[in-house]
This record gives sequence, structure tokens and C-alpha cells, in this order.
Amino acid sequence: MMTPGDLARDWQSGTIHPVYGFWGSESDAKARALDRLKSLLKLDAFNVVEFPPAAGVAPAELRSALWTMPVFAERRLVALKNPKIGAEAKKILVEYLQSPSPQTVLVVFFDDSKIDAKDALQRELSRAGQTCLFAPLREGDAVEFVRRRAKEMGRELDEEAAWALVSEAGTSAAVLSQEIEKAALLNAGGVIISKSDVALCLGFQKAYDPFALGRSVATRDRAASLKNLEELFAQGRPEEQAFKALYQVSASLSKQLKASRMLRAGLSREEIFKALRLHPYWDKDYLESAGRISEKASAAALRRCLQTEKDLKSKSWLDAAFEIKRLVASVCRTERRPA
Repeated sequence: MMTPGDLARDWQSGTIHPVYGFWGSESDAKARALDRLKSLLKLDAFNVVEFPPAAGVAPAELRSALWTMPVFAERRLVALKNPKIGAEAKKILVEYLQSPSPQTVLVVFFDDSKIDAKDALQRELSRAGQTCLFAPLREGDAVEFVRRRAKEMGRELDEEAAWALVSEAGTSAAVLSQEIEKAALLNAGGVIISKSDVALCLGFQKAYDPFALGRSVATRDRAASLKNLEELFAQGRPEEQAFKALYQVSASLSKQLKASRMLRAGLSREEIFKALRLHPYWDKDYLESAGRISEKASAAALRRCLQTEKDLKSKSWLDAAFEIKRLVASVCRTERRPA
């Protein structure tokens, strides 16, 4: 089966087949694909026949729709959105699919997540036409989807903004469509939809990224780490934020040490990403960075975290914020291997 992305690329190349089967639970995505097909065919109302999801399908009406010639056009479109049709209507469709008209584009919707080989209509349609599965999107597919939707609106959504949108809004095609339309409206007159536009359309401006400190420590970026630390301290009383910062630093170092050991053990990139729950976009350079820091250095940095925690808990006179800053500065002085 094709994916919605495959289908969009097929249509973009100018290829339109006489028969399509749309499978899957994403009804909103199927409806948008049908609207896109109508737009590409440039048909007027005389050459479009749609059987709505809730309506019954009269066999005589279906037969007429399938075999009627286009009116002042090269092709016509027949869309059957109700897969639960009577035996007589199904028989007509199976008969039509034996030799579909090149002047008609037929689209049939199914709720199933895969082709039912026992169903005569599904079996015959999969033989005669193009099949596409509209399933809930995976993260990577969702990113491709929102960037494609932005392009359809004459905008460009940069990759970082796309990942940010998917990370916050989820992978529902319907929700993502609404959010990208809002972002385009908020960015009226602009061509590029940025990460800040996406944040605005979601109804907030993120003041602090809870993953920023861990990521900057992982790359041993001293300036960025101290800046992220200051931003974390600004979220509350510095002495109260100190242990939160300590946890983020030690968790980052611990994950990096595990990654180094997995690399040495010969595990694949996919296996390490899955085991450590790394993000395919935000952590795309993670293993390269981990490989430039020795296991010995990461282990030593972790021991410094444990010692700092012990000192803060046993020596009440210490300035917690200062001790964490000193720890971060010390960790970020770790020598890195050349790239």
C-alpha cells in the first residue's frame, strides 16, 4: 500500500489513476486527499458524484454514476465514502472494476487498516487500482505531512519548526492541519513559518526548555550550559532549582556513558536510539558527540555529580547555585576527541 506521502508525490508528478482505494481510520486525512484530487482534476459540479458516509447507496444511482460520460471535461470523479454497502451495489462495483473507464476516477473509502482478501470488493479494487493507507502518523511521517501542508498553502515550514509542532501537538493529521493553518494565519504576509510562529499558534511561548541543559552538557558546550543553568534558576529560587539542575546534568552524563558503552559493544544506531529513547531529530548528532568523549571522562564527571550532591546535603553553608555552576563548568572542561 502507498502512504499519503507517496500518493501526494504521485499526484505531484502528474500521475492520476482511474481507481483508488483509501483504507484506514484517519477519515479527515482521507477527506483532504479527496479534496486535493478534485483540485488536481479541476472538475465542476457536473462531473463530481459523491456518496456520503452516512447515506445508503442505491444500485441504479451507482451504476449511472460509474458509466456516465464526462460533461465538457476529460474525466469525472466518483467517490464512495460509505464502505458498508448492500450486496447489489457491491456487485456493480466489482463488475465495474473488471474494466474501469479511463474517463472516470473512482475513489472508494474503507475503514479497515488492511485489505480484507475475503471481501470481493476490496480484493478486486486492490487488483485494479492504487491503494493507500491513511493510518495514524508516525513522528517522521507527521513532520513530512505538516511540511507538505505548509507548501500547499504557499509557505515553507522549516524542519526544526515542524519537529517542534509535532512534539507539542502530536501526530493526529486533523490536529496538525488545524495548527499549521493557524500558524500560516498568524504569520500573514510571511513565507517562512518559524519555530516561534509555531509556539505562538499553540498558544504559548516556551520560557524554558527542560531538555536544553542536558543537551548542552552532553556536547560540553560551556557557554550554552551556563546560560541554560541561569534560565533554570530563573524559574524559581536558585537554591530550590539546584537539585533539579543536578538531576538533569547527572541524567545527561549517565545516558551519554551508556551510549558510549553501547557503541563499544557494537550496537546499531537504531538499537541505541530505541534503548535510550533518543529523539530522531533533536538527538540526531547525539552518538557522534558521545563518541568524542571518553567513557573515563564521563564516569569521572558522574562521580563529581555524586560528590556535589553529597556536599550539598551535608554542608548547609554551601551556596547551592554556585556549587552547581562550578560543577557544570568543570564537566564542560572535559577534553573532546576531534570530530
